[in-house]
Amino acid sequence: MAPASINSDAGAKVRHVLGLREDLYDMVYRPIANQDVWTLMPLLLRPRSRGWIRLRNKNPFSPPLIHANYFDDPHDIKTLVEGR
Repeated sequence: MAPASINSDAGAKVRHVLGLREDLYDMVYRPIANQDVWTLMPLLLRPRSRGWIRLRNKNPFSPPLIHANYFDDPHDIKTLVEGR
């Protein structure tokens, strides 16, 4: 639970960070801009799916190769759906 929402800053920053289109923000969040709200987000704290991170090459400034492998284990998505 978070004591804030996308509408908490009247679309000044959070809307841009999340990449929400202005028309979507105006339709859904603008009517409740700067109102007291709560955000509930189910989180998967113990995922069974496992990804990996590997070095791209010997250059320490090269970005690593990242394969998150989200939801590889069906139990993970089932757990999140139950949390809705």
